[in-house]
Amino acid sequence: MQDPRTAVQYQIDELVRRGDNSGATALRVQLLSTTERRAEIAFAAKWWADKLRAATTTPIHDSAEPGLDALSLMACLPMPKALPEAAIGRFQQQLELLIVADWQPWVSWHECKLYTDYEPQELVYNALILAGIDARAEFRCPDKVRFPIKTSVFLRADGVYVHEGQTGETVLVYPKPSEG
Repeated sequence: MQDPRTAVQYQIDELVRRGDNSGATALRVQLLSTTERRAEIAFAAKWWADKLRAATTTPIHDSAEPGLDALSLMACLPMPKALPEAAIGRFQQQLELLIVADWQPWVSWHECKLYTDYEPQELVYNALILAGIDARAEFRCPDKVRFPIKTSVFLRADGVYVHEGQTGETVLVYPKPSEG
């Protein structure tokens, strides 16, 4: 059985195709208000927004991989300039809306993957653009904002998982695993 939200998603796709981003955003807001997975979506979007906030204080070098020359070189680059908090807030909101449009939690095997390799993937990149952040200029200039490389956030039926760095483990971050 097809989820009734699929018809709304089709309308969103049509609006985007016609260039009506404000209409598409309005429908995404409608979808977000009806989804049962708001907490997971909000957590994942905030996780990425927090990475933008920390980009000016956290080095991007993965210390577990000291032999990778490209990573070592990137670690020598100056820290990026901070983005205004308002821009980061818009990015977080837009990412939530894009996740709603992409993720199909009613399909048990489906996951929504948000990741960066050396640059952000499509959903993260599009959220930057919709938030008014010039992603091409920001990510190609060494003194601009950067996300951690080789990092993924997975929204799955049982929670939100994060895999940081090329050698990192994939761990459940939301809901927190019960201790015991």
